[in-house]
Amino acid sequence: MGHGQGMAERIDLRQMASLQSLSLAFLDAQVRDAAPARLWLECDAVQWLEATGRLEQKP
Repeated sequence: MGHGQGMAERIDLRQMASLQSLSLAFLDAQVRDAAPARLWLECDAVQWLEATGRLEQKP
């Protein structure tokens, strides 16, 4: 298979939605300095993400 072929079969829409949500929360926390986004990332995101992946943070 060439580059990019067969990707449609491997796309997991739940993972895509999780990645989008985490990315937006991260950007809100870092760029907008949004306290609710930072709190969600620190406290709730790991449990919320449990079904589709894992969240690792650098110390």
